[in-house]
Amino acid sequence: MRPLQPLLLLACAVALFILPMVWGEGDNESKPGLLPAVAQGPKWLKGNLHTHSLWSDGDDYPEMIADWYKRAGYHFLALSDHNILSEGTRWFELKAPVSLKGEVVQRGGGAVLEKYLARFGPDWVEQRMTGAKREVRLKPLAEYRPLVEESGRFLMIPGMEVTSSWKRPKTATEPEMGGPVHMNLTNPVSLVAPIAGDNAVEIMRRSVDAVLAQREKTGQPMFLHLNHPNFVWGVTAEELMQVHGEKFFEVYNGHPSVHNEGDTTHAGLERMWDIVLAWRIAQLDAVISAQNLAALPQQQQAARGLFDANAGNILCLHIAGPYGCGTCWQQPGG
Repeated sequence: MRPLQPLLLLACAVALFILPMVWGEGDNESKPGLLPAVAQGPKWLKGNLHTHSLWSDGDDYPEMIADWYKRAGYHFLALSDHNILSEGTRWFELKAPVSLKGEVVQRGGGAVLEKYLARFGPDWVEQRMTGAKREVRLKPLAEYRPLVEESGRFLMIPGMEVTSSWKRPKTATEPEMGGPVHMNLTNPVSLVAPIAGDNAVEIMRRSVDAVLAQREKTGQPMFLHLNHPNFVWGVTAEELMQVHGEKFFEVYNGHPSVHNEGDTTHAGLERMWDIVLAWRIAQLDAVISAQNLAALPQQQQAARGLFDANAGNILCLHIAGPYGCGTCWQQPGG
């Protein structure tokens, strides 16, 4: 099988419109903290925009995840927890350990909490007892951001996964149908609520409209893309191609249940790329270019997929918009 081909994906826009906010723009000599890509010419930047923490269904504390990516040489990270922004006060209850596939697991506790305490210390890690419940406070992005960010080296980006699902009731001729529609939102100002609907196209369209409306109202650059379309077979290529304003989708995901390769009755993500691109070229006169993504073993763990961005000109977004310039390459992590 030939390597997967990605749609011009995320990091392009991220590097072009997020990096100026932290590292500055304009005269390089007057900005000693500028990203090396700007000071020394184009450079590939590596990051991840689709990651979960204990703020939703992840398995570690956000600072620990950010610290891991920074130590691993990544340049940017967004924690895209389900239907929530990491803001405000939130206490995580350490529930009793359970056995999963012969392994004792306690979300947020056990070895995970021990490593958290060892890395950041008891003064940083806040714990309390509420009656018989033991709880740990989840730090919001604004609080831990200064702990992990480093000018010119590592950037945290706000994010969330707008986690919706469609459901169509059973009829005399068709069985009940449904599936997930997970849309990754990068750099939002405020929460975008999940959408209810009876088809994936409606949910994607309304999600895109909500993000465009927030962007217009706030003036903040942000963009949306579809995550893992084959997760529970939620979205088809024929549905995706109908959504104007949706210019990106995730063509590789390291989770073992997202069916990157498809099956005998569902197109794999390589084939989905071909279907959508061919239709848009024919019907919408779209011209999109892409490079290659090598296939990876189906294991869910950090750094199985990443995004690279050639951020030589971080100013062009202000002229062309978040999809209009830059060179992008999605490649395997590891």
